[in-house]
Amino acid sequence: MSSPSFLILLGRYALGLAFVVASVSKLLDPVEFALSVHRYAILPEALVLPTANLLPWLELIAGVCLLFVRRYREAAAVVMLTLLLGFTAALIVAKLRGLDAPCGCFGGFWKQLQTTESSIVRNAVLIGIAVLVFVDSANAEARSRPAPG
Repeated sequence: MSSPSFLILLGRYALGLAFVVASVSKLLDPVEFALSVHRYAILPEALVLPTANLLPWLELIAGVCLLFVRRYREAAAVVMLTLLLGFTAALIVAKLRGLDAPCGCFGGFWKQLQTTESSIVRNAVLIGIAVLVFVDSANAEARSRPAPG
């Protein structure tokens, strides 16, 4: 296995595990996560609970698919990339609005380590990994298709 392939594999595992751990921590403390979503003051009140209930499951499914379901890796990377871009936008908006809204990325776990700035930097790294994993998965999918003709 070449170094780039090993690094992409390592990135895929890191990204998948990050999403699984984040989702489980939110599922274990749904009230804390719902409060975190509420603190951002971006969504209408009626959408806070549905969003807080849906996001952890979406993260869990995407993480598991990225780790274990080759057929859906490309889709999982797209879902993760979309979520990370949305989460990062919410963090930046909260920071610009002067809101005291902890990330909520890992539920109530590691709350003291989740500053807005560190969360934005972490998300930027994860976005880069998601792009690499997506490109690698798309290329692998293209290589596995039979040649036309």
